[in-house]
Amino acid sequence: MDSIQRQLARVRSVGALPLSLQALVIASVFRQEQKSILWIVEDADEMYRVQENLAPFLGEQLVHIYQNLDVRPYQDDSPSKEVTSRRISLLHRMLTGSPGVFIAPFDSTIMPVMPPGDLAGSVIHLAPDKDIDRDELAERLVRMGYTREALIDDVGQFSVRGSVVDVFSPGMEEPARIDLFGDTITSIKSFHLATQRSGRELNGITILPTSEVLLDTSHVKNARPWLRRMKGAGTGELIADIEQGILPPGIESYLPLFYEKPASMFDYLPAGAFITGPDIQTLQHWYEKISHSYAHAFERLGDRRNGYLPPESILVGIEEVTAAILRAGNRISTSLADEG
Repeated sequence: MDSIQRQLARVRSVGALPLSLQALVIASVFRQEQKSILWIVEDADEMYRVQENLAPFLGEQLVHIYQNLDVRPYQDDSPSKEVTSRRISLLHRMLTGSPGVFIAPFDSTIMPVMPPGDLAGSVIHLAPDKDIDRDELAERLVRMGYTREALIDDVGQFSVRGSVVDVFSPGMEEPARIDLFGDTITSIKSFHLATQRSGRELNGITILPTSEVLLDTSHVKNARPWLRRMKGAGTGELIADIEQGILPPGIESYLPLFYEKPASMFDYLPAGAFITGPDIQTLQHWYEKISHSYAHAFERLGDRRNGYLPPESILVGIEEVTAAILRAGNRISTSLADEG
């Protein structure tokens, strides 16, 4: 069996195989190489099919999906907390080098994301005996996209009740309860949403942002002049909201304004990672369809276009995408004809 696994791990073109055998080959490559694999697919339906075929070979803990934003372009809507949380959790997993197979619809790979350094800098690590300022923690959570509630019941929320802080971060299976004595953390426990009762003791927790747009001072400062220029007289209320940590619906459309150099998910791939997907020509065809869709939606805005970023400022350029893929020395083609 080990010999077969090693032979499968040397395969570099799987396009002629049915999906179940493609999954077997990719799983064998992962087991043999112990390196992360990004599997690029056409759309969400294919993403779920690949996930369903891969999970039996690797287990659900090693197979991750990077969902596309569940909003249409230029609709002033924000993605659901569930989708955003999964995306941020996956990016953090890639950033920390945790190996796995990451399945991504192509349109999700061409949306800009916060740079790896900004994500790393926003993460909060807490453990018993560590000193924290409760009010500063609450303020920081708000600017990371969290909403403050009396009792939390969903990811992306926190609550403060005297010396107890509850928080539910992306990447957590259950929310965490932080007990303080003064400024010192005395214990951290998981707790059940349904009963609000504390569960097992935790040695520490990692709190991730729950928004892809960070609203701390430096990032708001980056965006402020651009928003004023674009939105004109109606900008005041928008800027006032984001300065208070309030995320207006659709703020993700302006993500490139908040970062000096927005990144793509390819910037999160660890060194030596494999990229699985179709040939470059197919990716270019997919890109043209997506960019045309965005261009059409932008044109339909009419006189309101000045208040929005054009498609070329929202989408990661196809040249950048293809360059990132071609730089990856480890590639596995899913096209029928291997491009070599």
